[in-house]
Amino acid sequence: MNFKLLVLGLVLFGCASRVSADTIIFSDLPTPASKGGIFNYVLGADGYGQDFVDGAAFTPSSSALLTSAEALLGTDGFCCALNLYIESSQMGEPGAVLADLTQTSTSRVSPLYVLASYSCSLCPMLSADNTYWLVGTTAELYPGQEWGASPDPPGTLAYNTSGSATGPWNIATDTYLPEFSVSGTVVPESASVSLIVGGVLLLGLKLRHTRRT
Repeated sequence: MNFKLLVLGLVLFGCASRVSADTIIFSDLPTPASKGGIFNYVLGADGYGQDFVDGAAFTPSSSALLTSAEALLGTDGFCCALNLYIESSQMGEPGAVLADLTQTSTSRVSPLYVLASYSCSLCPMLSADNTYWLVGTTAELYPGQEWGASPDPPGTLAYNTSGSATGPWNIATDTYLPEFSVSGTVVPESASVSLIVGGVLLLGLKLRHTRRT
């Protein structure tokens, strides 16, 4: 095969691999995860008629088709029954539920914490231009489920005491935010798509010409 065709094929293969790769598009998790959990948000019923729900805002680094998420959960109370939802942002607070995530596994990262992994079946497209919310609820009674948090730059936290993933919400600015990551299949920019399509067509024409000669 012509050397130039080989190089073009390798470049296109690399571009296609980048398109299909599962990529972290937001992370508030420490590295390693065992360093997290300086503070805990406790979700669930508190024994006094309140059922705590928390949500943290995030903006994806790239537009992507949502595939999975991870959350740092404490094991001092019940574990590990944290329900996670991806929600839109409406007027600065969680809005419509876009995805109901399913917990698939947990792995212990320290004596008091596990890293819980989640997947989704009907996964939405997340845009790098938009803000979203990861909302956590639990059906556990007192002492509830702990969601690990560590010091961060000031960020937005949503919470309610009605046990509802859709509010009504109280909004606060905090320097301790729930620790989680969100991953997805990154969608290439239109210029990248044009490059890949054009390259494939060019490669096909070159191969056809080579066979004829």
